[in-house]
Amino acid sequence: MSARTIRFAAIGAGNMGQAILRGALAADVLKPAQTLVIDVDGERRAAFEQLGCRTSGDPAAVADADAILLAVKPQSYPSVAMTIGRLPRPALVISVMAGIRSETIRADLGETARIVRVMPNTPAQVGAGMSAIALGAGARPGDDELALRLFSSIGETLRLDESMMDAVTAVCGSGPAYAFLLAESMERGAVALGFSE
Repeated sequence: MSARTIRFAAIGAGNMGQAILRGALAADVLKPAQTLVIDVDGERRAAFEQLGCRTSGDPAAVADADAILLAVKPQSYPSVAMTIGRLPRPALVISVMAGIRSETIRADLGETARIVRVMPNTPAQVGAGMSAIALGAGARPGDDELALRLFSSIGETLRLDESMMDAVTAVCGSGPAYAFLLAESMERGAVALGFSE
């Protein structure tokens, strides 16, 4: 398969990256033969190879992709950005990294990058997520269409201004954790009262 057959590349196949990719592949938003999955973990790569995707352990392999998903932890981003360098051709870059502004990503990846930021949440792993989508630096009207299709495959979506992303991260991104904490506390209380787990 030539590099130019790669239309979509995802960097990061952890919990959220896997949820997005598996949802989009199942919904036929992405075609396995045109999808490159990049992750340092060989087992994660092997799982996507079984689905028909191309894989790599090298973030620089995104150079020929038309669209790139950045699904790495924010603290890992600086080294990933350094490895990628400035993109050699125009590309849509969809970031799910909390706290990293689109201007920063575009400064790292170059002026050919059109950034769309998305904040999904953990229920996306069971197809019940809520994802906020914002056009970022260099993005043009319509550049959020792919993100809307990707994230609609794992739940609901809404568009908003990037200036609201930190608030969305606090409320929607982290909010489900408080519901889980409440459920765990109720379970512990029930067990303390004599119920079985």
